[in-house]
Amino acid sequence: MKDRTKLALAKALQELLNTKSLDEVRVSELCSRCNLQRQSFYYHFQDKYDLVAWIFMQDTSRVFAECGSHLSLQFISSLLNTFYDKKQFYLRIMADRSQNLPLYYIQDYVYRFCMSRYQKREHNDELKAKVKFLVYGSMGVIWEWLGDEHEFTADDLAKWMFEMIPPEMKN
Repeated sequence: MKDRTKLALAKALQELLNTKSLDEVRVSELCSRCNLQRQSFYYHFQDKYDLVAWIFMQDTSRVFAECGSHLSLQFISSLLNTFYDKKQFYLRIMADRSQNLPLYYIQDYVYRFCMSRYQKREHNDELKAKVKFLVYGSMGVIWEWLGDEHEFTADDLAKWMFEMIPPEMKN
């Protein structure tokens, strides 16, 4: 039952983001679309940004289930295809400039995932800076790609991104 409510709210948010910015979406509007009381939303999520994070985690969890947690070409390609399938959603949340900035959440999640590839190594400042450079740069290119600024396929972009990853991160 809980997941059904979360899924309904997620679907409603994604539909609203086809025509509005995240800043313009109100919790009351989400609840109205799902025939829910406002307190039902807050039972499941702290705010709409928590819902965005949940959707992102559901998407990445599906990719992990399909590909495993290895930083592989298949993993990156599947993740990019997931983003592309929900293109409008990801464009809108990456464009959001509110105090809760969903893009920072996604970048932090991807950064922590990449740093976990180095879990047996010391995490010095140089390594952290290199991984942040890779993650932030990749997110910028993904955002441009979703916005049709680049004419690559998801597989082309995944291949290019995979080639940029240091070999010790892939193992």
